[in-house]
Amino acid sequence: MTLLAHARTGAALRCGWVSHPGSGRTSNEDAVSSDLERGLFIISDGMGGQQAGELASRIVVTVLPSLLSREQELPPLEAFRKTVPALSRRLREETKGKAGLHGMGATLAAVRVRASEAFVAHLGDSRIHLLRGGTLLRLTQDHSLANALLIERDITPKEIDTHPARGSLVRYVGMEGDAIPDLESVAFEFGDRILLSSDGLTTAVREDRIAEVLCRSSKSPSTAAAELVQAALDAGTRDNVTALVVDKIR
Repeated sequence: MTLLAHARTGAALRCGWVSHPGSGRTSNEDAVSSDLERGLFIISDGMGGQQAGELASRIVVTVLPSLLSREQELPPLEAFRKTVPALSRRLREETKGKAGLHGMGATLAAVRVRASEAFVAHLGDSRIHLLRGGTLLRLTQDHSLANALLIERDITPKEIDTHPARGSLVRYVGMEGDAIPDLESVAFEFGDRILLSSDGLTTAVREDRIAEVLCRSSKSPSTAAAELVQAALDAGTRDNVTALVVDKIR
């Protein structure tokens, strides 16, 4: 198994991430991009089988930054609003006439930091959390069939964790039709910490445990990410698991 890890520090931010294929797996369909200079952080969880999933997530984390660079004059949320559907169309084009790529798609969890504000774009069931003053806030809602059933009150919060439709996504990069992301902006202040993670973490580790790890202010982002991934492995996750932690340090 290959464990991928990375840590960097910039003028106002520091980040670290760890990605692991999961118990019993040799391939990792999660992908990560972190750019401290631009304040842009992305994770993606590929779908459609090993070949398709790895390609899909790689396209997301490499193509989206280039699309955003062409829209530098737009406000961050408007740039996401314009580029994410274009990214989804690009991903669909990759499947045309190519064997083994049927059903290819990927999640998107992206954060762009400017000054003391974080701009969020989201599709799928990868998640983004904000830790502030010891409180963990989830900034995204899963685009899964199970979560849709929960919103409609057809199932209870207790049922969603084990519901068979939890992994069935209704919105993702590469879907048919327009892939419209959820967009949000939040204050990102000194001492705050943002977590981007794939569902290999959040299906295995409770949010209170995630908060406990992130609250250890002495822990670097890379150490916190490593502890979160290890917690998922200790809980028996067989899925790929990725954690990317970003700190506001000035």
